[in-house]
Amino acid sequence: MKKYIILACPRSGTSYASRFLKIGHEKLDKDRRGIISWCLAATPEHRTLYGPSLPQVKRILGKEAKVYHQVRHPIKTISSFNSVSDRTLRYLVGTLKLNKNDSKMINHMKIWIKWNKRCEDLASDSNTYRIEDIEEYFPNISPYENKKENTRDHVNYSKQDLEKEDSLLFSEVVELAKKYGYDL
Repeated sequence: MKKYIILACPRSGTSYASRFLKIGHEKLDKDRRGIISWCLAATPEHRTLYGPSLPQVKRILGKEAKVYHQVRHPIKTISSFNSVSDRTLRYLVGTLKLNKNDSKMINHMKIWIKWNKRCEDLASDSNTYRIEDIEEYFPNISPYENKKENTRDHVNYSKQDLEKEDSLLFSEVVELAKKYGYDL
């Protein structure tokens, strides 16, 4: 049986992917096939907001569990940060040592960049995939039809909004997006 450990940035389609792969969302599934959670990328000095830590998961699932990094279109993800709880946002700002006086938009871009880079450090480059391509990346798994899993209403940013807020920071988003196969 294949085992999966999937790291991602918050709001990157983890709920949908957990249903697609039939693994736990922010917790291990009962069959211990795997987990997908943005919290797994927390550093050892910062406890996970919820769920087990990456070292705990690796111990439980063993060496055969592969570590993957899931990404989602950056503008959709950055916009979707508008729907996270205040508790989650405080956790991310504190863990990443961001300036809480910066605008939400600036911190949202920084979260997307920093959390994805953290995930990259924990999974090999060859194991990074786009949620939009999950069916092609894992072709032997029956598709889960509800692609709107855990969709929440929120303000949608445009490319122009992000670029206007901080063009230098947005250029970092664009570069990382290119690496992941997104053309902004």
